[in-house]
Amino acid sequence: MIPPKAKQIPFKTSDGRTDLYHWLKDKNDPDVLTYLKAENEHTKITLESTDALQEHLFQEIRGRIQETDTGAPWQDGDYDYYFRTVKEQQYPIFCRKQRGNDVEEILLDENIEAKHHTYFHLHALVLSVDQHLLAYTVDTAGDEYYTLLIKDLRNQTLLQDNITGTGGDVVFSADNQHFWYTRLDDAHRPYQVWQHEIGTSVENDTLIFHETDDRFFISISRTKDDKYLLVNAHSKISSEIHYMDAQTLALPLKCIYPRAPHIEYDIEHHQDDFIIHTNEHAENFQLVRVPVSNTDKKNWQILLAHNPMVAIDGFEIMRDFIVVAERRDGLSALHVLGFSNGTDYLIEMDESTYHLSIGHNCLLDSNILRFDYESLKTPHSVYDFNLVDKTKTLIKKNPVLGHYHEDDYVSERIFATSSDGVKIPISLVYKKDLKKPAPLFLNSYGAYGITSDPWFSNARISLLNRGFVFAVAHIRGGGEFGKPWHDAGRFFKKHNTFDDFILVAEHLIHEKYTTHQQLVINGGSAGGLLMGAVINKRPDLFAACIANVPFVDVLNTMQDPTLPLSITEYEEWGNPNELEAFNYIATYSPYDNIKQQAYPAILATAGLSDWRVPYWEAAKWVAKLREYNTNDNLLLLKTDLESGHFGLSGRYNVIREVALEYAFIFRVLNI
Repeated sequence: MIPPKAKQIPFKTSDGRTDLYHWLKDKNDPDVLTYLKAENEHTKITLESTDALQEHLFQEIRGRIQETDTGAPWQDGDYDYYFRTVKEQQYPIFCRKQRGNDVEEILLDENIEAKHHTYFHLHALVLSVDQHLLAYTVDTAGDEYYTLLIKDLRNQTLLQDNITGTGGDVVFSADNQHFWYTRLDDAHRPYQVWQHEIGTSVENDTLIFHETDDRFFISISRTKDDKYLLVNAHSKISSEIHYMDAQTLALPLKCIYPRAPHIEYDIEHHQDDFIIHTNEHAENFQLVRVPVSNTDKKNWQILLAHNPMVAIDGFEIMRDFIVVAERRDGLSALHVLGFSNGTDYLIEMDESTYHLSIGHNCLLDSNILRFDYESLKTPHSVYDFNLVDKTKTLIKKNPVLGHYHEDDYVSERIFATSSDGVKIPISLVYKKDLKKPAPLFLNSYGAYGITSDPWFSNARISLLNRGFVFAVAHIRGGGEFGKPWHDAGRFFKKHNTFDDFILVAEHLIHEKYTTHQQLVINGGSAGGLLMGAVINKRPDLFAACIANVPFVDVLNTMQDPTLPLSITEYEEWGNPNELEAFNYIATYSPYDNIKQQAYPAILATAGLSDWRVPYWEAAKWVAKLREYNTNDNLLLLKTDLESGHFGLSGRYNVIREVALEYAFIFRVLNI
């Protein structure tokens, strides 16, 4: 089938470049929707020969799921809360049981909420302190404008206090009579915090915080002991926290420490002190405590000193303990400290590569830590860990139906060494009886200091059982080794991210895990930028590329301050309105570096309502690739017309999307 050909309309950018596909940005132009639908039809017809395979993969992946299942319950006050799923239903059901009583109370059935919507995403799910009210925020368009609703759990009725167009965050006051929520500006930035009294008109709400700096986003939370409301103003590289008493609601808010360039911090409350997690004088962060009555930095007492070899990601407060989430040698770790008894130890894990994180821990007066564990071959597991006697109890391990046995697979961690001597970790999983070289699926992200931790995937088994290797490249720009790892792959060092990924691919080929004819790569969002950059640099290295909601039109997007995220993103990529940054970004911006060469097969996905990476980035990219590509490899674009950045909602819909992507891979590799 002859692919659609996007018309070319010359448009002069502010810096004098000519953009032939700028017109695709205008969602109101009927030709845009016509073109996107034509691309969708082309993708559908091109992959039509795989329809039976897609259905087979869908049923295969679905067949491994315990469709009617109950998640691990967690205790909050007098109740055990949990989510459960029901066969044939797309969304989970939120429930609770009073302790000592086996009667289930359904708090929110997402299937009922989503019944009349093609897209449904639940963002916040927050209980009042007395647990009589449930606040939740929903997005039914994929554009991340959230409607806030309040449900009275005593009579299962919705209150009249619904608020549209919020930023998604909501926090109850300690008196259970008020709540706070965020509002968005025209660039989709959470920039205001409003206080609402339950039972009154929204018109009477009080604005308690307004952020005027376009680089800063607002989020809100409550301390674990319910004493304080926290308003966190944060950019990519700095933060500032304001607080107020959640019981008295006394205004104005108090600022803990004013913002400063490259200084980040977050806090919790413990007894008479604030516990502060900060990178001030500590590149990889430290933990300090300071009296609420006088937060002057001269009163800081160090709880956990800075260690340049260990990054501190966060922490959990108990009455007698603090549990610190760390990164050690690129792996997640949990470090237990006692507030007064000298306790100091690590919770040990057995596998060479895994993901470990703090789970639901609502109780302050407890010696039990809930944590989550998974690896490339171990399904997501929930444990309760006794902080005193160091025993752990498995509460829930996600079942994998069929004939899945963890011992049939090998999970390992290897390293590739860059030209500047830096060791880049690679996490791998494959079947024990694998014959190498084999088809290999390589995933990565490499931006914002976000870690690409080894996670378990039920769907991935369909690749592994067909002789694939699955790999994760832990490249610079992510957060695997803390802030220095992030800084080494952002701003004027962004090429390190791309070079690391190419190095990993070459290493996997050199070590006979795969060949370039069998190597499939995948990344989404900023990971989609990675995909676009590396196939421009080394198209010969890869057989196929799946780019999900790819951020590929970097120069044009970052030069438009009216677009969501552009201004705050300057701290990650640089400001292209400044010549030095413009020139550097121009060396890697995927859309601007397409040239006449043979590209690998490509499947790009987008969401029409996506405001983080607008649909036109993928559309323009694919149109220009078609113009310059010198071979007959597939170049496909699939734009979901009813979702946003995070793709389709509903668990069965997600499986169908995965089945389509796998079918694309099998077709390209002739499997």
